Amino acid sequence: MEDYFKIKALSASQLKHFIPPGSIVDFWQNCVFNPNQIEYLPSAAAEFGSLCHSMLLEPNLLDHDIAIWDPVDPKEEFVSRVLDGKLTKKYVNACEKNPGKRVVTKKEFDHAQLMIAALKNNCDVVGWLKGMTFEHEILIKSHPGMIYDTAFGTVSLPAKCKIDGVDLAQLEANQKLPENQRKTIKMVDYKTTCDINKVRDFSHTMGWHIQDAFYKKMVRLEHGECDIKFVFITQCSKPGKQHLIEIFEFDNMETMAWVDEKVEESMAMIAYKLAEFKQNNNLDVWQKPFRTDEPTSLDLTNSYMERVDKALSLFT
Repeated sequence: MEDYFKIKALSASQLKHFIPPGSIVDFWQNCVFNPNQIEYLPSAAAEFGSLCHSMLLEPNLLDHDIAIWDPVDPKEEFVSRVLDGKLTKKYVNACEKNPGKRVVTKKEFDHAQLMIAALKNNCDVVGWLKGMTFEHEILIKSHPGMIYDTAFGTVSLPAKCKIDGVDLAQLEANQKLPENQRKTIKMVDYKTTCDINKVRDFSHTMGWHIQDAFYKKMVRLEHGECDIKFVFITQCSKPGKQHLIEIFEFDNMETMAWVDEKVEESMAMIAYKLAEFKQNNNLDVWQKPFRTDEPTSLDLTNSYMERVDKALSLFT
């Protein structure tokens, strides 16, 4: 996982910083192409989400990648990892004793185990994960779909993504078939949240719709044209609430066509700015605000959530 983050290529996370409500300034501060990239410390929630990802997708690597830190004070919460924007001395000492490993508390590790157990007891989740290849990496350094002609010359925009789960066997089988005979590919992304209800209304502000469009683009560039059904498995991370699990997708075709265009437009703009910066080596290129019209609301109709709502309405 660490090697993946070091690859200098555009990712969905970086693209989210560029597309409104982000800006070109936000993008450059976090950009892997920036020699002075600002690296922010991950929040406790983000670190816990990473732990759950590892436990679900790469359980065979837990002993190699994870070290359990049991603080002397049993009341000490893991949020003490960061204090006033800096790593705490206790956490740094724990990391130094476990070089190359992610350090987590026993409390976190035990809760993550309960999270994964709840996932594996959910019939819908089990159905989606069946037959999946996990942590499938795609890195595209040069492809006609990623090469842009600019006023500063032709530039290739390297891009990368790491898919939590994908039906790789079907992807490879599709490559041997004509486009009109290819079957739909299933993909999943696993996310944790402290408030699962907010996902219904604010998933687009977190950029999940951008991730959806970007990942599908990457898969099609790498494996050829095909229909893709991409769902987000979202689980509540609050202790005692881990059974609250939603499976949803961005399935409003009109809205997602707009998002696809926004992703294409933004990637072309990023390529243009990189070419301009490379030729002039002028940081002013990244200081100019760049925003485009954003709709006041996005209709991200979710068939899975609608199904759940209708089922619940029968009991109210």
